[in-house]
Amino acid sequence: MSIGFSFETSVHDKKQVKQILSELCKERELGYDEDENNSGIHFCPLGNLYVEFIQDGDEWIFKGDCQTNLVGAGFHKYAIEFIDAFQERLGKHMLIEDDTEYEGRRDFERMRKDHFYSWLQNIIEICHDYAGGDYSNLSICWDMNQYQPAGCEGCVLSPFGRFNIKELVSRVAQEGIGSFAQEFFIWNNEEQDAYFYRNCAMHLMWEKCYYMPSSRSDEDAILNTSILDYLERAMTMSHEIPIPIKDYEYLCRLDERTPMDTSKQAVYYSETPIGYRKGWVTIHFGKIDIDMPGNFRYEREADGNNLWYDGAYPDWKNMRVSGYLMNEGDADFVGPVFGEGSEPYTEIICGEGRCRYVIHEAEEDGEKYFMGIGQIICQNGLYLMTLCFNNEEDKPWAEEVFSRIKGKKQEKVEEMTYPEEKKPEILN
Repeated sequence: MSIGFSFETSVHDKKQVKQILSELCKERELGYDEDENNSGIHFCPLGNLYVEFIQDGDEWIFKGDCQTNLVGAGFHKYAIEFIDAFQERLGKHMLIEDDTEYEGRRDFERMRKDHFYSWLQNIIEICHDYAGGDYSNLSICWDMNQYQPAGCEGCVLSPFGRFNIKELVSRVAQEGIGSFAQEFFIWNNEEQDAYFYRNCAMHLMWEKCYYMPSSRSDEDAILNTSILDYLERAMTMSHEIPIPIKDYEYLCRLDERTPMDTSKQAVYYSETPIGYRKGWVTIHFGKIDIDMPGNFRYEREADGNNLWYDGAYPDWKNMRVSGYLMNEGDADFVGPVFGEGSEPYTEIICGEGRCRYVIHEAEEDGEKYFMGIGQIICQNGLYLMTLCFNNEEDKPWAEEVFSRIKGKKQEKVEEMTYPEEKKPEILN
């Protein structure tokens, strides 16, 4: 169950409506993007409002929706107030359906308690059902279309961090839901207070950050800078709010930024390292799951290959993967992919599929490096994987990548889908 609101009206001038949205976002320093018939307003990490225009004769149906349960009651309130300002500037009232009834009642405490805290309490009760079991990869509110973090026994993962299930259930039973809500929701209170900025940073640190130098890519630079800006804003507002000081100082080094004085700041402690991308992550690619280092960044190359790389120096690694689907029958290994005179391949079972690979030395433009070449077959899917690295001591890493591949049984896939290439964006 989600919480949010939707709205709809008819308009004559689509261009005017887009102009109003753009102006309101500029005045409030919000992110804004648009295409011909859609617009997106970006309030904070995970806090987005999307609208679309549907032509209806000489008019346009203007409709939008905003999911708020992941971000919190403060975001719901602010987004409704944004719609208030939009209606006033448009000179027209819209039909608004608000799951919380806040749009009509304007009672923040009631909304937060009856809807957001109640929703979070239901999540805790679900966790309670699993508290006695041995689970390693339970997740709540996680976008399953993206990477999957490594499992952690007895923990539940979320966009806001890992939590020990037994300790979480006990904590809420003793302290009530409000204390945990302050840590879970990005925008739990009415104002953008120190908790808001700290929690914005924590979400980005846990889910998005690669913990790589800002010089590697624009995406790394924007992520590192945004996290540091959020943390420093929180510390400026309050010394009492706990901050992950060691991670803050490490990100300062990655961003080549001078750290603030943190000697008086309360310290945030986490039982597990903050940042899913500090460990291995799993990506879904057609009929196979591929494990890779979390600091690998994705790019789609001009020739259509899917590239993941760490951009590290001096010891670098990368991975290329392509996939093919047979129109009839199951896929089989093809050759001579491994090259003439190559050493015997290794064949392993990988879940519901099989993998053959070799690892050998290569040379390009006088530079020596190592290459792992693999073929994976699963049902009607054939996948080609190439691992490149320049340090011979990383051969066990390449072998581990191949050994962790898992083929999955599923209904016949008619076409390949590829990861969406991430484009740098301003994180409000």
